[in-house]
Amino acid sequence: MVNTKWEDCPIDKYCVWTDANYVTNFVSLAVGVGSHDGPHRNSVSSLFNFRNASVYFYKGANYSGEVKIVPPPTTANHKNWANLWGTGWNDIIRSSKPSK
Repeated sequence: MVNTKWEDCPIDKYCVWTDANYVTNFVSLAVGVGSHDGPHRNSVSSLFNFRNASVYFYKGANYSGEVKIVPPPTTANHKNWANLWGTGWNDIIRSSKPSK
């Protein structure tokens, strides 16, 4: 496994990992992804929003299905979603996009 941390997510991007607690197969994104493919297809287990705006994560491809809005980091939520297990969002995210 690759040892990473939420701080590895670049400022002004949002990031997803295939394992909980920001480990393995890390990708940083600045634009929407209509279909998370490759190692991130239905396998996102942690995410972090380092943007100044919210990011929308969808259970369906092409921004469809149930949506989870992840706000920008604050003191209270700076770790955002380190472990999606038990939240109903583990290994099920199919698309994502930042707000404005």
